[in-house]
Amino acid sequence: MSIIIWIIGVIITFFIIKLAIDDSKNTRYNKLILRELREMNEYLRKRDEELRKPQEDSIDQ
Repeated sequence: MSIIIWIIGVIITFFIIKLAIDDSKNTRYNKLILRELREMNEYLRKRDEELRKPQEDSIDQ
């Protein structure tokens, strides 16, 4: 499950970089998309950390 979240995070990061490099005239729209993608990436990173914690606890026990 964490691998799937990692892959989604990599795809989102790719789009963030692509939009950051894109030199389009519609910068307000790009900034909105960048903000949404960063929020989604942060959410997925936190979710990934939450999913990893129980696995680490079960190994330690």
